[in-house]
Amino acid sequence: MIKGIWPMVLCMSIISLLLSDEVAAQTEYNVGYGYTYSTIQQAIDSIPANLYGQGEQIVVVHRKAGSAPWVYDENINISSGDHYNASSSDRIRITVDEDDRHDGTSSSGIILDGKINISVNHSVIEWLEIRNSNAEAAIGCAAGSIMLKYLLLHDNNHQDGVGIEAAVNNPNVTIQNCIIYNMNKHAVQSANNAVISIENSTIYNCGDCGIDIRDGSTGHVQNVISMNCTVQDFRNWRATWGTIRNNMSSDNTAPGTNCLYNKTASNQFISLTSGSENFHLKANSSAIDSGYTIINSIDDDIDDQLRPIGNAWDIGADEYGVSSGDPYENWAYSKTLYLNTTSSGANVSQDINNFPVLIRLNASNFNFLQAKGNGDDIRFSKSDNQTAISYEIERWDSANQVAEIWVKIDTVFGNSNIQNFEMYWGNASASSQSNGAAVFSSSYDYEGVWHLDEDGSAQRADATG
Repeated sequence: MIKGIWPMVLCMSIISLLLSDEVAAQTEYNVGYGYTYSTIQQAIDSIPANLYGQGEQIVVVHRKAGSAPWVYDENINISSGDHYNASSSDRIRITVDEDDRHDGTSSSGIILDGKINISVNHSVIEWLEIRNSNAEAAIGCAAGSIMLKYLLLHDNNHQDGVGIEAAVNNPNVTIQNCIIYNMNKHAVQSANNAVISIENSTIYNCGDCGIDIRDGSTGHVQNVISMNCTVQDFRNWRATWGTIRNNMSSDNTAPGTNCLYNKTASNQFISLTSGSENFHLKANSSAIDSGYTIINSIDDDIDDQLRPIGNAWDIGADEYGVSSGDPYENWAYSKTLYLNTTSSGANVSQDINNFPVLIRLNASNFNFLQAKGNGDDIRFSKSDNQTAISYEIERWDSANQVAEIWVKIDTVFGNSNIQNFEMYWGNASASSQSNGAAVFSSSYDYEGVWHLDEDGSAQRADATG
C-alpha cells in the first residue's frame, strides 16, 4: 500500500464538504451616479424574494454627482415579508464602493439621512454613515445573525433615539468596528431574549446609557470604549453578561476583566468638538495595546487597517498607527473566499491544521480574461491582506475556463462560517509562485501526492517534490 495516497483521499473528501460552492455566487446591485439604481431601497426591492441558492446579494452604494458628502435621504427596509430563506451564503449585504468609503470621520463618505429596519436573517450592513435618523432606532434589528460593521452612527435626535436596537423577534446581532455618538438615549440597546455581541467599537455622549443590555437579553462586550453617557456608560438591567472583557469607561461601569475605568475622553480621542468629532486614538490614549485578541472574528479596524499595529490590540474602533503597505497593490482584482465548517456546511467541529483546500474556478465564478493565460498572477493571502499563503495550481485551462488550485490553510477552524482568505489576480508582470511541495510538504506527513493529470504514459509527478 502506498502510504501517501491516504492523506490525499482524506483531504479530497473533506474539501468537497468545505467548499461545495468553492467561490460563492454573488449578484451586485449598483446604486449611485451613472448606475442602474438611484436609491438604495430600489436596489433592495430588485433582489429575488426567495434567497435560497441565489448566493450573496450585494447592494453597492456609490457616490452621487459632485463632491463629498454624498447623501442618500431615505429610509431602508430589509423585510422578511419581501425576502426569505436567507442563509450565511444566500444573504443581503449593503456596502459602499471602496473608493467612496468614509475614513472614520463624518462627511467623508456615503451618508444615509434616515433609518434602517432589518427583519431578514443574515443581513450585513457596512461602511455607511447614518445620521439624522429622527427615529426610535437608527438601525432596528429583528432577525438572526445580523452583522453591522464599519458604521458611523450619530445625531439621532428623536426623544427616544437609539443607535442600534435589538428587541423584536429574538434577534442575534454582531456589531464590529462601529463608532456611535450623540444619541438622545442609548448607543446600543437590547431586550426580550436578544443576543448581541459588540466588539471593538467606540461610543460617546449618549443621553442615557452607552450600552443598555436589559430585560432577558444577553450581551457579549469586548474591546469597547463607552464614555460620557449621562446615566451609565455600560448598563445591565435584568439581563445577562456573556463574554465581557477589556472595555473602557469614563465611569466605573465597564464590564468584565482587564477593563479601564474613570478615564477622560479628551485624553483618548483626537477631537470631541461638536460637528468635527474625530474618534481616532491619540498617541497617549490608554486604549492603545490594552485590548484582547478576538480570535476568528475580526482582524482590522474602522480604517480597514490590520490589528494589531502595536504589541497588542487596541480598545475601540480605531487601531492606533499606520499598518505596513499593501503587498498586493499591483493586483487589479481580488476576492474574499469563505470556509463554512458549521452544520450547514462541512459540519466539522474541531480545528484541522495544515489543510490543503481545493479551489475550483469556472466561467460562472471567475473571469479568466482578467488573469494571465496560465494563471501565473494568481496569489492568496490570509485575511490580513498581508501574509502570503502557499498554493499549487493543479490545472489552469483558460481556453475551457476551468482551474483547480490547492491552497494550504494553516488552521481550518471548526464550527465556523466566518473564516476567510483572499485571492488576487490581474498583474501582467507577475510570475508564478505555484509550489506543490509547500502545500503538500513531507513535514505534514505526506510521503507522496499524485494528482494523476498527466497524459498517456508520462511519468506521474509527485506534488511533494
